[in-house]
Amino acid sequence: MIAEKNCLTVAQLTKYVKRKFDADPYLNPNVYVVGQLTDFRLRKTHQYFSLKDDQADGKFQLSVVMFQSAFAKVKFTPENGMRVIIRGHLSVYEARGNYQLYAEAMEVTGVGTLQVQFEQLYKKLRQEGLFDRPKKTVRPFPKRIAVVTSNDAAVKHDIITTVRRRNRLVQLVFYPTRVQGEQAAGEIAAQIKRVSDANDYDAVIVARGGGSLEDLWPFNEEVVARAINQANLPVISSIGHETDTTITDLVADVRTATPTAAAEAVTKWPLADVISEVEREQTLLYTAEKSQLANLKQRLLTLTESYFLKQPERLYERQVQQVDELTGRLQSGARLLLASRSRRVQELQTSLEHHSPRAQLAKQQMQLARLQQGLRAGMRGHLEEERGRLIRLEEGRRASTNLLLQATQNYQRGQAQRLDTLIKQLDALSPLKVLGRGFALVTKDEQVVAGVDQLAVGDEATVKFEQGQAQVTVTKIEKGNN
Repeated sequence: MIAEKNCLTVAQLTKYVKRKFDADPYLNPNVYVVGQLTDFRLRKTHQYFSLKDDQADGKFQLSVVMFQSAFAKVKFTPENGMRVIIRGHLSVYEARGNYQLYAEAMEVTGVGTLQVQFEQLYKKLRQEGLFDRPKKTVRPFPKRIAVVTSNDAAVKHDIITTVRRRNRLVQLVFYPTRVQGEQAAGEIAAQIKRVSDANDYDAVIVARGGGSLEDLWPFNEEVVARAINQANLPVISSIGHETDTTITDLVADVRTATPTAAAEAVTKWPLADVISEVEREQTLLYTAEKSQLANLKQRLLTLTESYFLKQPERLYERQVQQVDELTGRLQSGARLLLASRSRRVQELQTSLEHHSPRAQLAKQQMQLARLQQGLRAGMRGHLEEERGRLIRLEEGRRASTNLLLQATQNYQRGQAQRLDTLIKQLDALSPLKVLGRGFALVTKDEQVVAGVDQLAVGDEATVKFEQGQAQVTVTKIEKGNN
């Protein structure tokens, strides 16, 4: 029977095993273990998960503890199924008697930690819409441009040389910063924010020369992407070589391959080309204005020489003729009416003579007197009505004459708007405009010839054109529709 005094307690055995682990030079101070993450769930402080051997069908698993201070240094978000390398030390957790790996660092195998970080940040920013936001455009003629870059002479020289060559009026202000190393991302973001807060620039160029993925990594940091997204001015990126693509390139408003291309992007219109274009447009404008002014002067001269303006009474010749025609018709109507009434009186007198009784004669004489009185009243009323109509026509003619004289006076006083309206109306009514389109006016004995029926072979006629007239003799007449 085994005596109890020869046995170890659980605590003694656990402490012994722990000392063995802690003192083993192969397990401490550092051991590197590769495996597949499992049972990982992101916690706010310390992380507890397992690492399984994916080459042994997952039969072997190792418990891992990673404290908050060590996990804060991990640059990516671990995910289950990810193959990683963990550096740490092995020890025993005495409370449960389990041995476990205390992780101090973690890296991704295969594609590399940086590539995983890039893909995770790309996916996150893509879901937030930072890559699809509306891009800000650079002003065609900027005045001040900020440049966030290092003191690298090559990058600064390319930007300065290109801008001075294309537009010497643009002012460049450099904001020096680190572009490589752990502190570079924070400095780049801070300088972009300084430029944005200054609110005194038209655009900002973020530039760096070529390098490896590790060298360009500050431009893949989230803090830089956020600073570019929050900037209130266009951001032009020129990072690395043309084949390199960074998060900064994707978030920026304009991406260029080289610092020279970035400088060309902010000076899209070279100053020499702008000056040449302005001079060309100025010449075209001067020529057009000169030509238009000459046309207006010629038009004004033509209108000034128009006989309608020199003899404005010709505008109401038609109304005067109409008044004369109505007056003649009135007089003729009055004579006809008077003659008719006179014949009626004569007829009545004849009829009276055939009825000799004195009473009938007196009655007829009274009726005759009434008829004569009615005739005179009718004649007076008719004459008054025709006179009133004639007066109204005369007043209309005078009103038309006054309107024409007032329009002529307004023209002479230089009222351009009224003049332009009258010119258009006169131009539309002008027979000269018809003659100007190639037509001619044929007159015979100072009478307008409206058709061939008014002409005979041997007749002499006058053909009036827009400029001048010709005397012709009719030698042949052809009748027809055309």
